[in-house]
Parts: sequence; C-alpha cells; structure tokens
Amino acid sequence: MGWWSNEDPHVLLCKLGDGDPVIRHLPPEALARPADMPFTLFDRARRRMLVANAQGQVSARRAVFSTPLVDHFAIAEGLVIPIRSSSGKGLLVLSGNPAVSIDDLATAPAIAQEIAAALDRLLLLHISREAAVAQLRTTLARDLHDSVAQTLAGVRFRLEALRAQVRSGADPEAEFDEMKASLSSEHRHLREMIERLRRTDLEPATVRLAGQMQRVASELERNWRAEVRVTTAPEDLAVPVALAHEIQQIAREAVANGVRHGEARRFSIAVSRGETGIDLDIRDDGTGFTGSPPPHPRTLEERARANGGRLELCASEAGAHLIINLPDRSEP
Repeated sequence: MGWWSNEDPHVLLCKLGDGDPVIRHLPPEALARPADMPFTLFDRARRRMLVANAQGQVSARRAVFSTPLVDHFAIAEGLVIPIRSSSGKGLLVLSGNPAVSIDDLATAPAIAQEIAAALDRLLLLHISREAAVAQLRTTLARDLHDSVAQTLAGVRFRLEALRAQVRSGADPEAEFDEMKASLSSEHRHLREMIERLRRTDLEPATVRLAGQMQRVASELERNWRAEVRVTTAPEDLAVPVALAHEIQQIAREAVANGVRHGEARRFSIAVSRGETGIDLDIRDDGTGFTGSPPPHPRTLEERARANGGRLELCASEAGAHLIINLPDRSEP
C-alpha cells in the first residue's frame, strides 16, 4: 500500500507478506502521487485488465497496467484498490494470491469505502485529542491566572501595605497571620485543582453554590483587603461542579481586577438562575472602565466565551458593573 498524506509530504509505503510488515518513508519526489484511477484487476504479462467503476460495472481492456506503486514493487498481477479520504490518498495493491478474481473486483469499492472511513475516524480521533489538549492548556492557563497569579499579586499588594505599617511602628503580627492564611487557602485551592486533574472517577453531578461562594468571598477579602458581598438566588442554588469552578474563578478575577485597576474597595456579586442559565451580576465602587468605548476585561470575556456564555459591560454612575451569563447544561 502507498499513502500520500495531505499533511506530510513524504510517501508512506507498507508491504505485508509472510513475515512482519515492512514500512518505509520515501521523499515526495521518489514516488509520484497517483492520478485518479478505477478499481483494476490486472495481468501485466498477458496485457489484460478488468476495470470496475464506482457503481461496480466491469469492463475488459487489453493494455499493460502501469502506476508508480506497481512499478516500484515490480508487481506482475493483482487487484488495485484506490482509496480517497479526508486525510489523503492511497493505493492498495493485493498480489500474490491466485484466488483473486472478478468477484473481488466487484467488492473493491466497498473495501475502499471501509478503509477510507477507518482512516477518517483515526483523523477525527487525532484532531479531537489535539483539541482536548489545547482546551486543557487554555483552561489551566486561565485557572492559574485567576487563582495563583492573582493571589500572588494580592500578597505583593499586602506586602507594600505591610512595609508602610512597619515604618509607622505598628505591630505587623496580625497582618502576617492573615497573609499566612491567604497563602494556605491558595495552597489548598491549588491542590484541589491538581486533584481534579488526577481524578478518573466521576465527580458529583451538582454542588450547592452558596457555601462555596462564601468561602471564596472570605478568601478574597483577606487577599485584597476589600469587602466582598456574595448572594445566591435561590439560596440552595445547585450547579454542575465544572460550572461552580468557573463561577468561582470569575469572582476571583473580577475582584482582583477591580482592586488592582479600579481601586475598588467594595464588591457585590449576585449569582442567580436566569432564563438562559446562570447570571452573575458583579458591581464595585472603583473607577470603572474608562475609554470610548470602554474596553472589556479580556480574561473574563475569554472565560465566558469558552463556556458558551457572554459578558455585558453595563453603564454605571460609580464603579464597574458586569453581567455575565453562563449556560447551565445540566438543565433538561
């Protein structure tokens, strides 16, 4: 068999006989890509050919069959099955079996279709794996940015405040304790992320969001010395585990952005079930978004889009006001 891939310029040759398969890679100039040809049963010594079209109709010809692959292996007689798939073009030559007959020629189109379908399935599997890896890398990048990176930024923010506190002669012991608690919380969160990546068993279908969001709010208040008020509606709002994780990461990123870029000190995060999924209403008392039109927060917008949702930047007299909608795919 010869295979000419649409992606790799090299020609892949495979010969299967009595022993192990022999596989070779040839440069593209060594074996030309075959032209379109019919299914053919040939005998070069007798100058005989039986040719079948895609509909299985057979006709006889008197000629010496020739194609670069047959010439390369010096095949005297056999059955040629051309293969076309989404990933490339191939030529399968069955030789050395005197039992091959016109009946096999009639089934050649079905054989070609089966092989092409198998190759397409392999291509789809390869693409799916690459997409899954790319999605995982993007998710990890967002998670590390919204949790670890933002927590470290918060620690740096508090270290500056601690320096001023020490210079003024105040006792920094309580501040050290709070920073230690913040780092311990982030360490626990990072271990949870690693554990989720390691797990092979199924996670719980849904979790109640209120308790988790209150823990996130406490963590953010310690990290950023800001007031963070969180509400959920209904109070027993339950969402899939993956969606709960995304909501928590959005809250972390929104508060970090508000403190660092908007000098906000108070935040209100309302999570509710809406007509099209889960709605997050996030407000702060900072300087808001400036510019015309005001720029959208890139990381938050990317996270919303990655989950099939949308972000809306609302007009506000004071501070920033964001509404983020995320679909809840657990709903019937």
